[in-house]
Amino acid sequence: MYLFGLEEVDCYAVLEVANGRSILFVPEYPQDYKMWMKVSSLQEIKSLVGVDEVIYVDKLEEYLTQTKPVLII
Repeated sequence: MYLFGLEEVDCYAVLEVANGRSILFVPEYPQDYKMWMKVSSLQEIKSLVGVDEVIYVDKLEEYLTQTKPVLII
């Protein structure tokens, strides 16, 4: 919430300092959750918070393996 203003829990963010890209990783909720809470699409979240890309959390490890970051804080 501090960086992006998103009220969702269990999210992660990657800020690529070299190129200024921001990537938000959000949990993927089952469609059944729509009965109790608002389930936003990746595009809706991207438009809401203004990041370059939104990806589901289960792809975070794959992203880090592919990009091989030099520094993780």
